[in-house]
Amino acid sequence: HYLQLGGTYTWHDQGTFRPYVAGSLGVTYLDPEPSNVDSLIRFSLGLGGGVRAFITERLGLRLDGRAFATLVENQGGGAAFSSDEGLSVAVSSDILVQFVFGLGVFFRL
Repeated sequence: HYLQLGGTYTWHDQGTFRPYVAGSLGVTYLDPEPSNVDSLIRFSLGLGGGVRAFITERLGLRLDGRAFATLVENQGGGAAFSSDEGLSVAVSSDILVQFVFGLGVFFRL
């Protein structure tokens, strides 16, 4: 789960296609299954961009992509999660990255 606070910058306020970039900072709550594995809360950031295409003055399509990077603080053997039963999830990096792509319809009031 990501809890982020950020903003968006749009280059063109007029026209059919309006590209934008977005950035955010926050935290990530990692709670893997099974539920007996320890959960973590770590610092994270998000970067992305996309374009809004206006079909009419108030209706359009949005296409975007974002990357969320979470600092997992890899220590020693690289286990990011562990449980009392000896189950562990290993991470071979200090950063966990997730990519999200979206396509949607928007309405402007």
